[in-house]
Amino acid sequence: MRIGRIPRNPYIGIRMPAFFISDETWRAGHRAAVLPCICGAVVGIIASVLVIAVPTSANVWFAVAAGGVLVGVIIGAVVGIRAAENVSP
Repeated sequence: MRIGRIPRNPYIGIRMPAFFISDETWRAGHRAAVLPCICGAVVGIIASVLVIAVPTSANVWFAVAAGGVLVGVIIGAVVGIRAAENVSP
C-alpha cells in the first residue's frame, strides 16, 4: 500500500468512505496508515512469540498481541482518514 501498487478496490485496504473519493485519496490515506499498522503488527508478533515462550502468562501476552494489532489498525485508520481528507479535490 505504501508504494501505491494496489489500486482502489472493494476488497483490500482500509474500508473507510474518505479513502474511496478518488485514487489520490486512496493512495494518500493508505500511505499515511502504513506506519501505525506496521507498529501494531510488530507488537502483535512479538507478543505472540511471548505467548509460546512464557506459557505461564500466555493470557496476558495474547491480550497484548490482540490489543497491539487493534490499536495499530485504529490509529492507522484515523491517520489515514485525516490524510485522505487533506487531499485537494
